[in-house]
Order: sequence, then structure tokens, then C-alpha cells
Amino acid sequence: MAALPLSTTSRRDAAMCQTSALGESRPSHACHVVGSRRFVSAFCTAGAGACRAVRRSSKHAARGTRAVSRASSVPQAVRLVSVKEGQLVIDDASLLRLVTALQASSCTRIAVISIAGALRQGKSFFLDLFARYLESSDGWLAESLQDHQRFHWSSGMERVTEGVWVCPHVFQVPSSDKTRVGILLMDTQGTYEPGATRWQNDSLLGLAGLLSSTLLFNISKQLQEDTVEDLQAAMDMLQMTCRQHGRPPPAPDSKNLTFLVRDWVHADSQQLLFEDDLATSQGLPMSDQEQSVLASFVHSTTAGQGLGQFFESLHCRTLPHPGHIDRPGWTGVSSDVSCDFINKCGMLFNTLADAASAQAGAAIGVQDFEQTLKESVILLNSTQDFTEGKSRSAVLSDLSMLNAMDRARSSYRANMYRAGALMKGKAIPQILLGEVAGTRALVAQDLAAAHRDSVAVAGNELRRLALFSDDCAVAQSASELEEELEKELPRLQEENRQWNQQRLNGLAEMTLAAVTVSGLVPPAAAGIAAVMMPAYALQLWRFKIAGGDFMANSIELHKAMLRTERTWAKDVRSWLSQRSSEPTAARPLD
Repeated sequence: MAALPLSTTSRRDAAMCQTSALGESRPSHACHVVGSRRFVSAFCTAGAGACRAVRRSSKHAARGTRAVSRASSVPQAVRLVSVKEGQLVIDDASLLRLVTALQASSCTRIAVISIAGALRQGKSFFLDLFARYLESSDGWLAESLQDHQRFHWSSGMERVTEGVWVCPHVFQVPSSDKTRVGILLMDTQGTYEPGATRWQNDSLLGLAGLLSSTLLFNISKQLQEDTVEDLQAAMDMLQMTCRQHGRPPPAPDSKNLTFLVRDWVHADSQQLLFEDDLATSQGLPMSDQEQSVLASFVHSTTAGQGLGQFFESLHCRTLPHPGHIDRPGWTGVSSDVSCDFINKCGMLFNTLADAASAQAGAAIGVQDFEQTLKESVILLNSTQDFTEGKSRSAVLSDLSMLNAMDRARSSYRANMYRAGALMKGKAIPQILLGEVAGTRALVAQDLAAAHRDSVAVAGNELRRLALFSDDCAVAQSASELEEELEKELPRLQEENRQWNQQRLNGLAEMTLAAVTVSGLVPPAAAGIAAVMMPAYALQLWRFKIAGGDFMANSIELHKAMLRTERTWAKDVRSWLSQRSSEPTAARPLD
């Protein structure tokens, strides 16, 4: 078929296109490089009009390359975790199969990309396409997408995914050779299904949050604030559970949360056409629309800001409608899938894969995955008694109080730090800029006063943030907080005393050394005395002693030491001169 000329001035101008099995245009020198900017597929090089024209002609043309459906080397997904009798249960056979695949790979760490969201919104279909893309085979979109599904999906309203499913295969992208981080795809049951309990929804979201380097939260048409609040409530429940069991909450280091808005109808067709040109070595940047959605419903809301405790980065991605595949009885013919949808999916897959392989901090060690999964399931199963039987308002009250207590403790520490009663490590550039406030260098009276003020500030912060709790609960929590913080004062006083004593000991040793040298070498006494005061000042700066009575008292002490040194040096010189002037007894002659 003749090449289709393109009017765009992008780097795709010179691409010569030929008809693919899906009736789309593709470069004559096509290559599929996973994880690079050069995602070249059946949909990347033609605009929507050209794509439709080629599709119509290909349906009636006997010419053209035809992709052959073939068995995939990637196995089908297996159910790793199910929900039975109100408990999360691990399938031992599936876990063994997955662990075997992990250990057989050349990777040392695994970055889990999971997807969660409401029922019947295309999560499994999206992950199936993602797995086909990561497999990196020519003609990754077979003529029938129902053949050799990696993640099982179907059209219609019947639920397909129950529990948590994973593809027992480690996908690797070019950057994996350097980071040794492979990719594992995980699908979760739809949230808020009819008959599902709140604990079931929160525990499945919590499991995805614990295991994932990247969590894709699937949404239909538009991101809403209540959706963000539901996700925040699930993450808060996870944090509360970790604290109750003495386990640190999951660190947000390198974790990413991406809101995946499906069937987005506000996309500009020209933006979709040229989006590939916007891709950089770091992947596809968020569009202005995506940034606006993220700012409106996440960054500017209390719940959205709270998600920053669990995820280091937050993104929003929009996908256009995939076409006619939502019709009942759709047989999976890939030519029914929208060009714009596949093109955007390809660039998004590329970006997600590259980012996940670089997330070494959030990745799980291959040898640790089995233990991490089992510990997470045990932890989440223990939350059932805490949530079941409680109204939503009661759960919100508990979560609100938990957050308020944490913020109150933080405000106490911050206030004590500003008062100079807590040490906070500072880098040398910050010290030179004068950002050295915390010192543990207060005298006892100032330390006690700073503590009283900080306890009052913490109590006010608790009352301000406990929005969903009644007055009785707030008063009880405030009393418990005050009792807890009062136990901090003796410890701070002892640390403060030891810190001050160590600094003074060091300065006293310097003074004694100077006095000793002055006594042994009288001519050097004047010079030593002249440099001692600058030396003291340097020592004070070095140990980051700042302001207040302690500074004044220390300087007075140092002056007294210098006066003692000068007096001693004077006495030593007088004694030596007296000895030299004494008459020497005559030695008798022989």
C-alpha cells in the first residue's frame, strides 16, 4: 500500500506507513522497544482521520501484512489473594508459582504496578494491554484481543476479577539492566461492589498500597473529591493498623499514585495527535488538563494533601474512550479499538514502565516478597474487628482523632525545636546561613517554660483538627496527650544537662591546656591569652550553641578562666624570677 503523507512537522514526518493487520498505519521500519521513547505501534504515526481511512480501506483490501495470533510466552494471571469468610487468604500454589518466577529472573528487586478502582471500569483490560506491551513482541496487538489473555477480562456487567491477581512473570525494560528492578503487574477486585463490606474494600486497597511502587487508581470520566476521600480513608486505616501493631507505616519513598481517568471526553484531538512529540527521556509529561484536574481535586483538598503521607508523587493521567468495545458481546476484535486510545496507552505504558524500573526505593527484594506479602495479609486481617460494626461516622471519628494526635505531637516537637530545646541535624551550608535553632542548650528554667508552651500549643492543635469527634472524646484525648508529653520533660532535661556538661568539659580542657603551656613557657602566655577568646567563640559555633542565658554564662565562665590563667602565669613568672635572683651559696675550696 502507498505511504500516507502526514502534515505534521514532528519527527514522524518522514515515516513511511504500511497497512497492519489492524487496518492502521505503521512505519515501514517498525520496531518495538519497550521503555524507550520510540514506541512505534500500529497507531502511533497517523492522525485520527488517516487512521480511519486506512481502516476502511484495509477491510476491503486483500493486500497488507496480517498479524498471526500466536501463543504468548507470558503466562496468564493467577489469583494470589482471595476473600473467604471475611479474611484475606493467600493461594499457596499461586504464591509458589510467582516466587519461582521471581527467583528465576535476573532482577534483585521487584516494582509492583497495581490497579484498583470501581467495579467494571476496564481495569483488567488495561493491564492486559500493558502486559502485551511489556512482552515486547512484534504485532503486540493481535487481531483478536481475547486470544491468550494475560489478565482475564470480558465485556458486559458481570464481575470478572475477584481478589488480587498477578501475572507470574517478571517484565524487564532496558533500564532494568542497570537498576536490576523488574516489573510485576497486579490486578485487584473492584471496590465498593454490591455486598462488599467496607473492611473488604479498605483491605484490598491497603494491600495494593503496601506492595505497590505505583498504584493506578482507575476512575470513570471524572475525578471527584469523594473518590479521593475514600482512598484517603483506606490509607488512614492502614496507617492506624500499623501503629496499633507497633509497625512503622509504609514509607512514601519513591511510591507513586496515579489517578487514571478513563473515557475522558475533554481531550483536544490535536493534543492527542501531537502528544508523542511531547515525550521526553523522562516519559510523557502531564498535560495542562491533567495538571488542572490534579490541582483541583487533589492538591487543593484536605484528603488529597493527606495522601502525600503515603505517596511521594501524585499524578493524573487521562485516557480517551476506547471505542466500541463496551458493546455487549464484543468479541475482542482489535480493529474496534480507538487509535487515540491505543496511542495514548502506548506512551503511558512506556512512562510507567520506565518510572517503575527506576523506583528502587519502593521496590521489594525478590527474596523478601513472600514474607512481605504474608505479613501484609496478617496485618490487614487484624483490622476487621476494628472496622466491622462501626458506622462510617465512627470510623471517620477514629481516623480524625488519630491524625489530630499525630499532628499535635509534631507541633510539640516543632515548638520545642524553635525554642532551642531539641536538636535537629543541619548540613554545613544551612549552618553557614544561620539556620541553627535547635541546640539543647537551654538552662533548666527556660527548658521547663518552653515545654509548658509547647504542650499548650499541641493541645490547641489537637482540638483544632479533631473535627469528627465529640467534645468528650476530644477532652479525653487531650488529657492523654498531655500525660504523654509530660513524660518527655525529664528525658529532655537530662539530655540537656548532659549536652551542656559535655560542651563545658571540652572548653575547660582547652583552657587547662592553655594555662599549662603558659606556665611552662612564660613568654608565650600573652599570645595564648590573645587567641583564647576567638578560640572559645569558634568552639561555641562548632557545637552549635545558640543564644540565651547559657551563652552568656558560658562566656562569663571563659573570662574567669582567662583571668585565672593570667594570674597563674603572673605568679609563675614571679616565682621563677625570685629563684633566679636568690644568691648562690659559695662552694668550698678544696
